[in-house]
Amino acid sequence: MKVSLKVATYNIGTPGGPDNIALKHLPYNEDRINQAERNAAARVGSLGIDVLCLQEVYKKDRPFIQVLRDNGFAHIYFQNDTAIASRLPLSHVKDIGCKSKSHPEEVGLQGQDIAGISFKIGKISIAIASTHGWGFNLEPIGSTDDPIQCRADRENRVYAKTYTKETISLLNSTKADLKLACGDNNNNTHNFTEPFEMYTNAGFTIHEPAEPTNHNPKQPHYPDRVIDHIISGSSLSPINESSSFFRKLINRIVNIFISRSKIIAVTPPTIPPGFDYVEGQNCSDYKPVIMKIKVLVQESFFRRLFS
Repeated sequence: MKVSLKVATYNIGTPGGPDNIALKHLPYNEDRINQAERNAAARVGSLGIDVLCLQEVYKKDRPFIQVLRDNGFAHIYFQNDTAIASRLPLSHVKDIGCKSKSHPEEVGLQGQDIAGISFKIGKISIAIASTHGWGFNLEPIGSTDDPIQCRADRENRVYAKTYTKETISLLNSTKADLKLACGDNNNNTHNFTEPFEMYTNAGFTIHEPAEPTNHNPKQPHYPDRVIDHIISGSSLSPINESSSFFRKLINRIVNIFISRSKIIAVTPPTIPPGFDYVEGQNCSDYKPVIMKIKVLVQESFFRRLFS
C-alpha cells in the first residue's frame, strides 16, 4: 500500500502583531493586520495541504483561523500557542497534544507546548507533532563568535533539549508507521546541534529547507535564517528492495510475520511563492514550509488477517 501526504508548518505570528515586517513601519491598523492574516490563510488553503502545523496561534478565533476553516481545514487541534489544522475526517483523528515540562515555571507564558494528532490513512498509522522550540542567539555559517551571548541563551539550550526529548517520546509512544515533527525550532543544523542529533539518534531524518524561513531584524548580523523544519521517522523495519530470487523468497517469508515500511519518496521541503514580506502577502516574519511524503507499507499476513 502506498500513501501520499502533504504536510506544512507555518509560524503565523502573535495575534494583533504586526509580525509582518512589511507592516512594522506603518501606523498600527488592526484592519490592515487582520486582512494580512486573511490573505495568508486563503493562500495557504489553496496549496493542497493535508495537515498544517501552526505556531504562535494563541487565539482560536483570530482571522487566520477563521479563513482556514472556510478553506477546508474543518478540524483544528490547539495546544497553547501550537496547533494542527487538518482536512482529514474527524473520526480518523486522535488528539495527542501535550503540555511541555521543559521549563515548568514558564509553560503557559511562552507557549512551548506540543500540539499532536494521530490517525490512519487506510492501514497506515501516522503521528504528527507541531513544535515551537526555545529561542536563543544564532550565528551565520562560518561565524567564529560565541553563540552564547547571555544567561538566557545557555538556559534555553537546556530547555530545547528537554523539549526535543518530549517530542520524540510523544511520537514514539504512538507506535505509528510514520512520525513527523513539524515546526519552528528557533534553531538550525549549523548552530546548536544537540537537539537535531537527538532526533537522528532516535531514527529520524532532518529535512531543512534550502532558503531562509524567517527574517529577524533584531539580529542584524544574521537576519535571514532557516529555523523551520520537517522531521520524519518510521518505526517499522525497512523493506529490502534487492531483486535476487533468494532475497525475494526471504522477504515473502518474513512478511508473513513482520510488517515493514519505507519512505519511498520525499520532496525537498520548499517555501511556496506568494509569501514575501510585503503588505498583503504575509501575516508573519515567517514563511510556510511544505513537504510531500510517499510511504510504502507491506503489511504482514497476520496483521492483514486480524485487522
